[in-house]
Amino acid sequence: MIIGIPKETMEGEKRVALTPEGAGKLIFNGHSLWIEKDAGAASGYSDKDYGTFSCSAKKALIHAEKPGCMFITNKTDIFESDLVVKVKNLITEEYQILRPELPVFSFQHFSGNPDLAQAFIDARATAIAFEEILLSNGKRPILIPMSQIAGEEAAKLGLGHRPTKGLKPKSLQKIKITLIGMGSVGKAALNYFLDLGVFGMQIICLDKEAKKEDVQRNITNSDIIIISAYPVPEMPIITRTMTDQMKSGSVIIDVCIDEGGGCEATREHGPTGPEESFLNNGVLYICPPNIPGVFAPEKATLALEESLLPFLLEIADKGLEKTMKDNPIIKNAVVIYKGKVLRKDLVKNV
Repeated sequence: MIIGIPKETMEGEKRVALTPEGAGKLIFNGHSLWIEKDAGAASGYSDKDYGTFSCSAKKALIHAEKPGCMFITNKTDIFESDLVVKVKNLITEEYQILRPELPVFSFQHFSGNPDLAQAFIDARATAIAFEEILLSNGKRPILIPMSQIAGEEAAKLGLGHRPTKGLKPKSLQKIKITLIGMGSVGKAALNYFLDLGVFGMQIICLDKEAKKEDVQRNITNSDIIIISAYPVPEMPIITRTMTDQMKSGSVIIDVCIDEGGGCEATREHGPTGPEESFLNNGVLYICPPNIPGVFAPEKATLALEESLLPFLLEIADKGLEKTMKDNPIIKNAVVIYKGKVLRKDLVKNV
């Protein structure tokens, strides 16, 4: 199979779908890779690195005429491969290079992007969603490590943007932190703070079902608030009435901005850039989208590949059709198949 790895085009995204080592494993299995030039540069991998692993893998093969790695300068050519694997979903400018039956394996997030779903339908292409790889135990192996990295980076952002900066124990002893949402993001943030080993740091953990009065009471005198509970569209977790009562100098990290935002103020303002924030009534808001890909691309690329590679190898070795028959986990992640919506629970209003 020919697998295409395009350079990511979403603003701020620095990850790449495969490292040179991962590419080598596919080549060792007899597959070919078309990699867009400099696709791995932002994650610390040069084209030379990919070429080195490609040569090593080919030397281990008995028949090495076809498998290998080609570097492509024209993104459109990447989409002539048998399978495109990328990190983030296609942006609007890329819709036109979709073609019939082409499978694209990436994060898709169709629920907030009906235009993307329509593009796959119109092109009669196939969309396989990383986030819909769901194991029998209810865990999402590709999504979880990204959420964990987001939690760690959100904790670092909160500490780094306090009015009194510094990570010395004395400067952290009296701070209060409120975590809203105790899924993978919230737990990772909690573990990061606990690992600092600061005696006297107060950490409040609230789940997504927390009562409004509990949220209000705890955020009023908090120094750092991290929101990761999945927000309800018509009801922000933190309202302006709540934030108006917060002390000046507090920092809110809204990890939910990719899903619309968990805070009324961040919903109205919209996402902030990697180095941006905004101030309202003395409260500092930070709501960068795609935290893993922007703030920790090297770590996130390695974690993504580790969880992705077994599924990718199965698709490449068997072909998508046979894999869908053999593996219900992957079949569940095929949201749109050759233009037909298979997961109507995820694709609406098209």
